[in-house]
Amino acid sequence: MLKKSSRSLSREHGLRVCIAIAISSALILSLVQCATPGPSRLLTDKERAVAIMPASQDVSQQLNEKCKSAGKVETFNNMDDAKIRAVELDANIVQNIYSTNRNGLLSHDVRFWRCKKGF
Repeated sequence: MLKKSSRSLSREHGLRVCIAIAISSALILSLVQCATPGPSRLLTDKERAVAIMPASQDVSQQLNEKCKSAGKVETFNNMDDAKIRAVELDANIVQNIYSTNRNGLLSHDVRFWRCKKGF
């Protein structure tokens, strides 16, 4: 029986470590990708027509003067889901009040508005 040299043993060990690191990295990346939320489904034409407005003071004043609030402030990880909820509330504008990183995911606190045409 032939003895392996210490150099070939260290090469084999190094190769095993590299393979273990590659497999671990691939597993972690796949888990992170699974945790990123996507839209619940494809949007309808009515949902695509919902406008997203910023949380600036000017926009907030205009919305308060010209539109009616619909529902309460809700939090979403995906703005497409906010548009779906807006149509459920018969709203046509989603105002992004605040965005933050929660547990590694971007989430949005939004308010819904019913506005007449031409806002």
